[in-house]
Amino acid sequence: MTLIFAKLARGEMAETKRYYERQQRGLGQDFLDEAQLSAKRILEHPLAWQVEYGPVRRFVFNRFPYKMPCLSGCLPSPLPVVT
Repeated sequence: MTLIFAKLARGEMAETKRYYERQQRGLGQDFLDEAQLSAKRILEHPLAWQVEYGPVRRFVFNRFPYKMPCLSGCLPSPLPVVT
């Protein structure tokens, strides 16, 4: 399986990292670490997360008030797409 981050999602995550880094040194990296762990969990269990709408599921971060929507199951081979 492949995980693809949309350009908009990459920009949003970079801005969120900068925001948390301004709040407390190292917190931005903690956010990115959790994002990487979340992406890994999505890849391991792409259909395990709550349906948000249609084929879009959402993975809610544990430590940060952030969710990672992913699209799965509507392509020939399951391909989560983080947007």
